[in-house]
Amino acid sequence: MARSAAKANTENIVSEAGFYRKVNIEKNAFRSVKEDAEQIGVVNVIVTYDHVAEEIVYEMAKLMAENLDALPKLNPLFKTTASLFEPLRTKGAAAFEFAGVPLHPGALRAYQELGWLK
Repeated sequence: MARSAAKANTENIVSEAGFYRKVNIEKNAFRSVKEDAEQIGVVNVIVTYDHVAEEIVYEMAKLMAENLDALPKLNPLFKTTASLFEPLRTKGAAAFEFAGVPLHPGALRAYQELGWLK
């Protein structure tokens, strides 16, 4: 597939599915990656019941968001994780609310305190 067709496919997929984002896998991140490559990243979310205590969800979301710089040291695939959070700044909580499921109040509080949401 030509690069322009692949780029168009990436754009189409990202525009149709809110849980996908464009990410860049950097050259040499893995042995077979010889040049930077635009890929589709999945916004992995932790799903919980709404009755789970706010403090538990808050601590989990805060822990993840506070360690976005440490995660790539564990696995190069995590290098783009911070960029997956960026839409929170422009789209607000809706960036992580898929299929009409709202952010848990604990996650909302963590993202607000850490400056991802206003």
